[in-house]
Amino acid sequence: MSKVFFTFLIFLASCFSSTPTTTHFKGCAMTMNYHIVIGKKLSRKKQKELSLEIDKIFAQTDRIYNNWNPSSEISQINQNQSKLSNVISKQLRALLLCCDKCYKITKKRFDPTIGSIFNTWKTSLTKHQLPGKPANNAVGWQKIVLNELSLQKKHPKCQFDLCGISKGYTIDLIAEKISKLGYKDFFVEWGGEIFAKGHHPEKRKWSVLINSTNSNSVIHLKDKAIATSGCSMLYEWKIDDKSYFHIFDPQSKKPLEKSEISTVIVIADKCYLADAVATAAMTFTSFKELKEWGYEIIENSSHISSIIIKLKDNTIERIANERGHFF
Repeated sequence: MSKVFFTFLIFLASCFSSTPTTTHFKGCAMTMNYHIVIGKKLSRKKQKELSLEIDKIFAQTDRIYNNWNPSSEISQINQNQSKLSNVISKQLRALLLCCDKCYKITKKRFDPTIGSIFNTWKTSLTKHQLPGKPANNAVGWQKIVLNELSLQKKHPKCQFDLCGISKGYTIDLIAEKISKLGYKDFFVEWGGEIFAKGHHPEKRKWSVLINSTNSNSVIHLKDKAIATSGCSMLYEWKIDDKSYFHIFDPQSKKPLEKSEISTVIVIADKCYLADAVATAAMTFTSFKELKEWGYEIIENSSHISSIIIKLKDNTIERIANERGHFF
């Protein structure tokens, strides 16, 4: 599920280039910019070493998880319309296990098997027409069987759309690699999603600016991830005076139409979890239902700190556990 933000998450630092106390890595991966900050000055040798590791992880995401790469492992599985088992890599299995966790945590609101109907609807909407008969029966996390070394699709047309979790998961992989290399203070941002570890060199928490239409606010992060999902005019199709957005509800098996919710920001222990919960939250059209759901999943999961909801009238609502972060 693609994402475009009404609000922007902006990293706040003394400057965006390397300083005597920080080292910055910047680039573009799969059309999205990334910015990684290590809270200490690294030698050229260490910079080259870390840069190579970052490139390897982005290459892994493109090779395995990227829906938009027709040669990726997940795309090959999507193209295989068979009920026979597909041998899968341990890397893909690890991500699918995270999908399973998010499916359960979000009470089935996050379901990456919407790939088939997403493609059908998008193709039709781009032509300014409604689809004929999307493969609704192919949607449902229960339509797959995940084994140790293989994946079986119970419906041959079942397809995965990992866009609602793969970006956050990639950030987690980068964060894990940086930690394994011995760095305790760092900041990873890719395409607006963020994970912050430890402290800024100035001995404070890392700061993120929430840049919205009417006001700016700052969130301070330590050992936390933040992700955002929202509707955008860039991904809106109008047919017969009716709007359809790029976010799909796996329960109704239709794209989002009118909604009270503009944007959702989630803070969690892992970026993949923040990513998936934000995606799931945007499938609600009623703020009341979203709020009830939000309180319930935060109460049931200690790994989610806060859900911040921006309504179409620019009202801001916050749901948080006792460890939650506020503006």
